Amino acid sequence: MWNLFAASVIDVLNGTLAVIPRTMISKLVALSEAGTIFTILAIINAALPGLLVPLYTFVYNRTIEVDFEGGFNLLSLALSIPPTLILM
Repeated sequence: MWNLFAASVIDVLNGTLAVIPRTMISKLVALSEAGTIFTILAIINAALPGLLVPLYTFVYNRTIEVDFEGGFNLLSLALSIPPTLILM
């Protein structure tokens, strides 16, 4: 039961993953290009659920067949490693 609370404490920092890159981008690009960059980011953010929901469903359905229901968590881990390394 303690791991539920530990995960919640660690997950508090998850919200900063959306804010920090946008702040860095706004400081790195010219003001005239900022709108274009943020539009592209908005399109990507809108498209991701349409891509990731079927992917997670596929992985979950395949892992449940082999009695490894938590396998989709490994997908989450694999997808979270690159942004974490970039922000380090």
